[in-house]
Amino acid sequence: MCFLSFVDKVYRLFNTCIKMSDLSAIRVLNFSGRKEEWPTWSEKFLAKAKRSGIKDVLLGKLQIPKTSEELEEKSEEGRRMMKNADLNELAFTELILSIDVSNSSGKIAFGILKSCKTKDYEDGNATHAWEKLKKKFDPVSAPTLVKTERMFRESKLGRNEDPEIWINNLEDLRVKLEVMGSNMTDEQFLIQVLNSLTGDYELQMTLMEKRIGNKENPLTIDELKEDLNLRYERLSSKSESTRNDDYGEEKALFVTQFKGKCRNCGKLGHKSAQCKSKAVQEDKEIICNYCKISSHLKNQCFKLL
Repeated sequence: MCFLSFVDKVYRLFNTCIKMSDLSAIRVLNFSGRKEEWPTWSEKFLAKAKRSGIKDVLLGKLQIPKTSEELEEKSEEGRRMMKNADLNELAFTELILSIDVSNSSGKIAFGILKSCKTKDYEDGNATHAWEKLKKKFDPVSAPTLVKTERMFRESKLGRNEDPEIWINNLEDLRVKLEVMGSNMTDEQFLIQVLNSLTGDYELQMTLMEKRIGNKENPLTIDELKEDLNLRYERLSSKSESTRNDDYGEEKALFVTQFKGKCRNCGKLGHKSAQCKSKAVQEDKEIICNYCKISSHLKNQCFKLL
């Protein structure tokens, strides 16, 4: 072996050691093998792989030499293939370390990776491993497309659910649909979100739906999240009874035909005949100190409203 060849080999080994030490210094992104974790985990793993220089190996953009191949260290092509082999080894190692084998799903994922260590690729083939993981946990097929589409359309915001988390889950489903070839515009996504809100957000829905398609002041997904979050924080800070009262007042201003105050309880959104507080007050002898009429107090007197 000539001196230059020896130096080149030492340099490659040194680079590999540096990458392996970098790997031990970076927190491993654990994957439990559950399908619902795949979209988030795979996105994070690819982002991390890009920084460490192994993303192209995972995506099959680099040719990985077989173990039995004899590479010419003196040629440019030979050195390139040696570098690819080092990157493949690093990528496969990261994949192996990321699998959590403490549960059955993780053991299945680990088995998939082990199957990628063959006679041709004794140190594993990271490209094949990533493809097999995708096929297992994120398959692209007609039944999967129909199921994902149904999940997206049937998803509804729960009354006490955080709207930002719910919308983020919808965005994940949208990305999966687009990968499968089902494209969706931002306007279609916004309409789906607004149509799936609870009655607590009726005022926000009324105001925001007017901006969909508005060229001068169009509604964006980020603005939608912000407005819904403000409403959610307000709802979370109030009791159930107060929340219902606020909702009745807001609905009176923007939805119901009667927008005045009740002569019995003084609240917006309903008439005295529809007042829920009236039945309770009928059992008590209450007289207004201003008009001297029974059934209401002075601060509820319609003559002072």
